[in-house]
Amino acid sequence: MKNNLQNLQSIFNNLNINTFILPHGKCQIVVDCTIFVLKHICAEYEICYQPTGQKDYLTLAGSPISIRALRSSNLCSIGEELLYLIRTKKAANWLNDLRESNLLVKYFPVFAEGLDVEGGKYHAETVYQHITDCFEICMQRDYSIELCLAGLLHDVGKPRVHKVDQLSDGTVKHTFHRHEVVGAELAYNFCRTYGINEISAQRIRKLVRYHMFMFPEDVSDRTLKRWLVEMGPDMWRELFDLRIADRKSNRLLRDRPAVTRHLINLKKRIHKLLKTQKCFKNQLRLCESQPDNLFPRMTQDELNGAYLQLLHIVNKDPNKNNPRWLKDYIQRVYHHGSNNTEI
Repeated sequence: MKNNLQNLQSIFNNLNINTFILPHGKCQIVVDCTIFVLKHICAEYEICYQPTGQKDYLTLAGSPISIRALRSSNLCSIGEELLYLIRTKKAANWLNDLRESNLLVKYFPVFAEGLDVEGGKYHAETVYQHITDCFEICMQRDYSIELCLAGLLHDVGKPRVHKVDQLSDGTVKHTFHRHEVVGAELAYNFCRTYGINEISAQRIRKLVRYHMFMFPEDVSDRTLKRWLVEMGPDMWRELFDLRIADRKSNRLLRDRPAVTRHLINLKKRIHKLLKTQKCFKNQLRLCESQPDNLFPRMTQDELNGAYLQLLHIVNKDPNKNNPRWLKDYIQRVYHHGSNNTEI
């Protein structure tokens, strides 16, 4: 099969049509032309093919080899391939295949923007190298697809805000002010363009927006509580995981621990706050002397998370902080197992 692929590649290359073998994806060879041109070339060179049911793919007759016409590709189908490769942990390799074949800008222009952008004072690698390294770490640590995508997208705002200042000593200073704000919108638009559903796109936008979260050592409990309510019961944990992947993919920090003492202490304080149910439960208008009894049998940690989830929802929509809505939500989500996504 390898020889067949190389023979095909030589045919297209002789016609000055860029092509490359893709060892990681669902198709084996990608051709930089339209499906119309691809079919014409196959007929001209007596390459037998059969339709696959997908408008931009052909399969060689009697062979498992499939060919994709790049210029015909639907961005949602490319997004589907990206998700498939995240599940198989080969997506970072695929992006590098595209980069080496000079086709990254056609598939994923937002990543190509970071190819030659230096990371500045705090990174030894380019923006592209950093986000793909972070992406690879997220996949290898079995993070959720949403968190993997957040790892890939967390610094995509940097090329858009990159500034280089010449200092008096002759050195240059790279700055990326508010890259997380610009990046959050780029991440959301990327997700929707490539077929990621709205709920996941919003979560990824939030992860990118807040991936630079910072608290001083003496941060107050009140500030942490407010942050937890804004982030919700799962998001704060994912932000910690993203921070670790971000640090591990920073080549200047490879000799330092990814989990810092400050991060460990901060996480301990958050867990301690979460165990104090009253700080969340008392803000909910459940009108019950024993509100814990409204829930099915749950561990203490699960119950704490449930209260935080409810408070996260009503913080965004105060009209929902009433006994009728809260009890109905508890019944639907925690007793009947409907989707635990905020309404």
